Amino acid sequence: MKKITLLLCAIALILIGTNAQVVMEVGPDKTFTTLKAAWDAAAVETATDITINVAEGTYVESATLTAISGKNITITGAGADKTIVKRKETTTFTLPGTEGWVTSNANRLFQLNANSDNLSLTLEKMTFETMGYNNANGGGVINADGKNQQFTFRNCNFKNVLARAGAIIQVQGNDSLLLVKLDHCFVEDCGVFNNNGFNGLIRITTGACEVTNTTFMNNIFNAINIGTNGTGTDNNSQQGAIVALNDRARSLVVENVYLVNNKLIAGDLDKTHPLIAVKSKLGADSVSVLIKNVISVGNRRSSSADCDLYYNNIFAPVVENAIFNAVRNFERTVEGETETLIDADVTEIPGTVMIDNSLTYTSPQVDFEMDGDLPKVYTDENGVKYLNRLTSGVDELKASGLNIRSVRGQLSISANQPENISIFNLVGARIATYNNTTQVDISLPAGAYVIRTSTLSEKVLVK
Repeated sequence: MKKITLLLCAIALILIGTNAQVVMEVGPDKTFTTLKAAWDAAAVETATDITINVAEGTYVESATLTAISGKNITITGAGADKTIVKRKETTTFTLPGTEGWVTSNANRLFQLNANSDNLSLTLEKMTFETMGYNNANGGGVINADGKNQQFTFRNCNFKNVLARAGAIIQVQGNDSLLLVKLDHCFVEDCGVFNNNGFNGLIRITTGACEVTNTTFMNNIFNAINIGTNGTGTDNNSQQGAIVALNDRARSLVVENVYLVNNKLIAGDLDKTHPLIAVKSKLGADSVSVLIKNVISVGNRRSSSADCDLYYNNIFAPVVENAIFNAVRNFERTVEGETETLIDADVTEIPGTVMIDNSLTYTSPQVDFEMDGDLPKVYTDENGVKYLNRLTSGVDELKASGLNIRSVRGQLSISANQPENISIFNLVGARIATYNNTTQVDISLPAGAYVIRTSTLSEKVLVK
C-alpha cells in the first residue's frame, strides 16, 4: 500500500510539473535579453502553460521565432507605448510604389508552420513595428499554417508592418479550428501590395476571425502588380485590403471598429478595391459575417470604385449600427454555373446602417475629435492609441431638458419628456438602449461613456 501511495505521489508530481504555469522574464537585466531566447526556452519547457513578460524597452529581434507546438503561451509587454518589438532598426522600409522604395526586408517575427500544431499564442501590451517584407513574401508579424492554432493580439499597436499578404497575420491551410483575434488594437502606417495576388493586413483562408475595439488608420495599399514577377497592372483581385477571407473561412466578426484614412496609392479607379471582403467561391457560401458598430469613412479615392465593404449578392453579411462611405457587392451565380463578377454599388442595407459618400470625419453622424485634417489620436492606460468622438456641450445638454448624475458607479438620467436614450463606451460599443423613457438608472464599471439621444451626445465619467 505504501509503495502504491508513493507511486501515485510521484505521478502527481510529474503531472503538476508538466501542467504548472511557467513565467519567463525578458529585459536588459532579466533571465533573457531577447524575445527569441525566451521563445526557444519555451519550446523545450515541459510545462504547457507559459507566460513571457517583456520589460519596457525596444527589442530589435535579429532572428525569426519559429516552430513550437502543444503550448499555451502569453507574451505580455509593459504597455503598448513602452514595449516595442522590431525586426530591423531602419527608416527605409517602405511600401513598394512609394517614393524612394528599395527592397529592404525587415523579415517576419513568427514563422509557425511545420511542427507548430496545438498552439495558442496571445500577444498583449506591446507595439510591433518595422517588420515584414516589401518584395514577395506574406505574413509580417505572424505567418502560420498548422493545426488547432489560436492567435490573439490584445492591447497592441502596429506601425510600419508590410507584406505582400497578411502584414499583421497570414494563416493558410485547412485548419477549421483556427481562431484569429485582434482586440483593442491600433493599426497605422501598415500596408500590403500586389505581387501576383493582393490580400489584406489580416488574411486567413480557414477558421474564424474576430476584430473588435480596434482602429485602422493611415494604412496604405498598392493594387498594382509590382512584385518580383510584376506585370505593372491592376489584376482586379477584389480582395479586402484590411481583412481578406475566402470560402474556407468559418466566420468573421468586425465589431466596434473604426477605419479612417486608409488609402490605395495605386490601382485603377474603375476596379473595386474593398477594405473588408469575403470572396467565396461557387457553392461555398457558409461564411458567417457580422459587421457591428463600425465607422468607415475617408478611405475612398475620389471618383473611384473603392469601397468599405464588399460581398456577394447571394450571401449578404449581417450589418448593424454601421456608417460607410461606400458598399459594393458582386453578382454570383449558383453552383455549377460560370462565376460572374459584375460589381454594383449597394445604396442601402436594411436596419441601422448608413451608406453616404458625402460623410466626413466631422459629419454629425461621425463626429471625430479632430487634429488638423485627421481625427485626433489619444493613448489609453495600456499605451494603445485610439480615436475619440466629440460630444455636445453643457449648454446643449441643459437645453435638452436632460439631467445626468453619476454617483458611486450608478448612472442616473432624467428627461423632461420621453426620449430614446442609448449609452455607449468610448469605442462605440452600445452598452444599453432605453426607448420612450424619462428615467434611466444603470450600474456601470468605472470609466467614460457617451449618452446619446436623437438630439444630443454627451460624455460622462462614471467613478
